[in-house]
Amino acid sequence: TMAGLSRMCSVFVDQAAHHTALYETNALVVRRAQSFRFKTTVTKWFDPSRHELRFFLADDFDGQWTTNEVLAGTGTQPTTEWFYKTVSTTTATNGDITLVVDIYCSTTNCPVGAYRIGARLYDRQSGERLDEKELDQDLIVLFNPWSDKDSVYMADDGWRNECVLATQGTIWMGTRNKKYGKSWQYDQFAEVSTAVVLQKLKPFHKTARADPSQVGRLFSRSVNSAKNPTGIVRGKWGGDYSDGTNPLTWRGSLPILSKHLQSGTPVKYGQCFVFAGVLTTCMRSVGIPARPVTNYDSGHDRENDGFIDFRMVSRTRKASPSDDIWNYHVWTECWIIRTIGVGDDFWQIIDGTPQEQSEGKYQCGPARRIAVKNLLTEQYDTMFVIGEVSGRLRKWKVKNGAWVLQKTTYNEYGHDISTKNLSGTRLDLTNKYKEP
Repeated sequence: TMAGLSRMCSVFVDQAAHHTALYETNALVVRRAQSFRFKTTVTKWFDPSRHELRFFLADDFDGQWTTNEVLAGTGTQPTTEWFYKTVSTTTATNGDITLVVDIYCSTTNCPVGAYRIGARLYDRQSGERLDEKELDQDLIVLFNPWSDKDSVYMADDGWRNECVLATQGTIWMGTRNKKYGKSWQYDQFAEVSTAVVLQKLKPFHKTARADPSQVGRLFSRSVNSAKNPTGIVRGKWGGDYSDGTNPLTWRGSLPILSKHLQSGTPVKYGQCFVFAGVLTTCMRSVGIPARPVTNYDSGHDRENDGFIDFRMVSRTRKASPSDDIWNYHVWTECWIIRTIGVGDDFWQIIDGTPQEQSEGKYQCGPARRIAVKNLLTEQYDTMFVIGEVSGRLRKWKVKNGAWVLQKTTYNEYGHDISTKNLSGTRLDLTNKYKEP
């Protein structure tokens, strides 16, 4: 009689250790660079000298289903390869053997997303597969800000809780002289939020899914509908909102994500704070620490040259094309440790509002905040963010049929850059974005 796997296969995830207890899904949710427990029972004919137990993960991240096997390992810490370690072996009265193992997720090269998982039994001598059992549930693997082996590792417990686990926050709005905080519900653990995140990751291949910078960039373009018919939100700045929702009436991401998941089309309508709120939800849901940041008197530099150019045809009227100034603009900061540059400020700017195209798509970032402060041109889109916070204003006038520079002024842009502090008050980040 052949050795085989019984029907009893189960996975135990220590949700407290993985910080995944809040996810409202039937799937098993784990964070990469951490272990979880798999329990399987084999029939009494199992002989470890003749039979080998392996575990497998299947995914369709590259457009077709591929299966990778997880083999026994000797380490006690996660590495760049998945492996398992046997924890215990117990024999029942009928001779069946229950094996409990810890499966270690790989670290920075582990793609995030939904996997199928199961166990296989092999004949060591012939290599023949004797049996296979797949779990009913999906295994969802997320980024892990609690592990120093992950590129989103955040050591500060207070900010990590705020930027990953907090389901409610504040988005600063208004004008520089009349600021107010708008309460926003993120609901990043809702079943709908997880479903939308997994759907938006679909076209993303394995290598990109393992890299939080690429995932952040993907979501910056996924939340808006400019040149993107499957984007989450359609932007509209003024006019008639009667065929949708006035952006100012939204109070959180969940109604937007629910509507989008149902229809598959962009939800009408959003403005910068809506794009930033939804993007923050997506980032927190996938395990990347994130928070919305408001820039008062925000420059919009169309030429990407660090200057905000007003071509004046009268004292108050600008010619087209001219750059713009917004009384406030909101983007999302996310925490990603990148190999580019030095220092310990790992905040990156990503922006879901479709302002200008980058690499042919309406996406922005991640731009290192420290690079913006030091006026460095690097990937991605730092020059555009520099224009928003440090752009110099140039006023032009027509003289003898040609545009002539009249005046250049400094520090017109990027004031009182704000986010929610841990205490709930306004935290001023201006000195993190520009020299005083």
